Amino acid sequence: MGKPLIQAVQNSPDVVLVQQEEFISLRTMCEKPLLFARRQGEDMQLSEEGSKSQSEELLSSDSGKFAPVVVTCHWDYPHDIAQCKEGLGWMFSNCDLVEPFERVKTALRTLHEQGVLSE
Repeated sequence: MGKPLIQAVQNSPDVVLVQQEEFISLRTMCEKPLLFARRQGEDMQLSEEGSKSQSEELLSSDSGKFAPVVVTCHWDYPHDIAQCKEGLGWMFSNCDLVEPFERVKTALRTLHEQGVLSE
């Protein structure tokens, strides 16, 4: 499901952020860096692939408005974080990198509770 979503993007992003660790493997299907982003302190659920050595880095918001975020890259693309760090730093000083994922989760949970979505 992830590959068609990435291929359907009309404007090529500088980086793709994902909220689930198992989506890191989609990196092999993208031309651009793909990073798993989570709030500092959130546990990472290690899958079989996730047990491989992965690079990660803590990003802090220069503006101080947002809680720190840990970004993790695919083990075969260890330079993705360094390649994206400057752009993510600029973006993170202006907006919360993880908040859009939280908003989608809340919307889906609400739709499920209203019976619009089933499991």
